[in-house]
Amino acid sequence: LANATRHVAALLASGAAEDEAEARWALAVVDSRAFTFEIDTAQEQLALVPLVDMLNTSSSYADGDALWQCSFEPEGPVSEGAKFVVERPACRGDELIHVYSNLSTAMFWMGYGFMEGGDGENPFEVAGLIADASRALATDSAEVREAKMAALRAAGFEPQRPLFFELPEDGQVGGAMLPVARLLAYQCAGEEEVRRTAVDIFRCVGDEPAAPLPKNFGLALELRARGLVVEWLRAALGESREAERRLEEEQRAGETAPPEEGWLLRRMAARLLRRERPLLELDLAASEAFLRRGREAAGEEAEEALEAESWDEESGWLGAG
Repeated sequence: LANATRHVAALLASGAAEDEAEARWALAVVDSRAFTFEIDTAQEQLALVPLVDMLNTSSSYADGDALWQCSFEPEGPVSEGAKFVVERPACRGDELIHVYSNLSTAMFWMGYGFMEGGDGENPFEVAGLIADASRALATDSAEVREAKMAALRAAGFEPQRPLFFELPEDGQVGGAMLPVARLLAYQCAGEEEVRRTAVDIFRCVGDEPAAPLPKNFGLALELRARGLVVEWLRAALGESREAERRLEEEQRAGETAPPEEGWLLRRMAARLLRRERPLLELDLAASEAFLRRGREAAGEEAEEALEAESWDEESGWLGAG
């Protein structure tokens, strides 16, 4: 937003735009249609590429096959141009489909102003999960609660606010969701024990190639942590379905009269919720299955067998580190 405000001011000062509305329109056109050269370098540049920017896009798969054939590959700076590569067979008369970027539906909507239709699956899909830590912390003593909040801050979270995770990444090995749940579910008596334990819990978070091996804190803690995750995911799914219901009600009400401002945005927001929900459902199913197996493992021998089956010395607990 700060960059956009600065660019608007520059366009007005230079006389390239007659008023703020025209400056904002020009920036929106460039931002939603430009191609990026020298990505992630100090020399990164945006450029409009005639003809190529007319092609439609897809980042989805259907029945295991990508729905695009082409990609744009810059050769260096804008002055050196780029290659437009056909990666899959394209017959005479086929529409050329270009994958703009490996983006989730939400990021695609934010960057380009629309989202892909159809029933294909986006392999780059991401769903946000907002989790409330306050209920889990409420049962701790003041000393332990403060120590856990300090550990969360050290791990990059703001415990006074709802915790935020991105799925699927944070639900996988190296992700933060289950380590946070383990910390919150950990039962101890003092600050020093929380501090030592938090170091071990979070040491495997991230994608460092030389990350230390995970530490097993036992099946009982893992089951409590999975219970927290199930609670968070069920709440998120309930809120997602309720939000979609409200959006669709508002949309149907708008269909009886000329579309009001925001009608299309509500329609797209409902579609976004439907696209993201399967990621929440997948993680919920995995944690619910783990909990069921834990409840069915009655007796010390059965629990040891479940732990032996579900724990790996290198990757940690099954499916989640």
